[in-house]
Amino acid sequence: GDVNVELSYYGDYQHYLRNDMLSNGYHDLHTSLEYGGELASLTLALGASNGSGANAYYQSQVEQLTWNVEVEGFYELSSLTSLRGAYDYSERNASARFSGGARVNDNQSQTLSLDALWNYSPLLKIGPGLRFAERSGEGADRLRTFGPSVNVDYRLSTLVSLNATATVNWGDYSAGGSPGAFVSSGVGLRWQPSDFWSFYLGMDRDLQASPTFTGGFVERFSGTLGAQRRVGRHTLRMGMNYHRTEQAGGSRVATGDRDYFTVDLSVARTVFKDSELSLFANYRTLTENGGYSSESVLVGISLNHNF
Repeated sequence: GDVNVELSYYGDYQHYLRNDMLSNGYHDLHTSLEYGGELASLTLALGASNGSGANAYYQSQVEQLTWNVEVEGFYELSSLTSLRGAYDYSERNASARFSGGARVNDNQSQTLSLDALWNYSPLLKIGPGLRFAERSGEGADRLRTFGPSVNVDYRLSTLVSLNATATVNWGDYSAGGSPGAFVSSGVGLRWQPSDFWSFYLGMDRDLQASPTFTGGFVERFSGTLGAQRRVGRHTLRMGMNYHRTEQAGGSRVATGDRDYFTVDLSVARTVFKDSELSLFANYRTLTENGGYSSESVLVGISLNHNF
């Protein structure tokens, strides 16, 4: 079979002209090892990122380190059926940048899934699966869930691709109690009608340990809509994101509800050979239960260069 090794690094620094305390740096490192055989394939991926600055999870200035491990295997039983297994572990650690700052709760998550897929057609795969998940924070309380899933993979050359999964979870907290039946789901849809336009739609719903309240758990929903237009050396990018967290059923700690909405717009031009100069504008609004809300508008310029 074929073996592929990938290593990538991304880094940036953002400087705020009117409020230097918001200035921040960010680093992201990713490496993967892939094996592809005639009937089986296996992928191992490791990732880590470190950044500081204003963070919507904690509503404060924090420095955050996240890392994750992903393992995915695929085995073709026959021309019509195949098995897919995956394991994912991630950990988020944060600390306040300034004294008296953020209230943080480091958290971990791990998910194990096994799916049986049926090749309905050369373009469509569909089938059932099983999913086990564990979520925990700094406290001793843990949430473990288990349940059946339905999975759909669709590919139409490079024009349309769809990945969708939905799982009915039943679980228990280690300190007692249960969140009840919870449906977690994930959808990723890409559409590229031409060489000039591309669109993306993504949605995700799941349970996680609260990033700010020790011993608390939240239901998290996120939705993303993006579009990109290329004309010669110019690229127009537009995006909207919506995130909502609310207290999970059975959680012993009150976590409060939050709604976070963002709009991003940028115009970029390729300069030299491997550089991109862009002007961007971002809008952010954050609302908590109880009526508290805040918003921000950011305008800037950036230069990206690929080595």
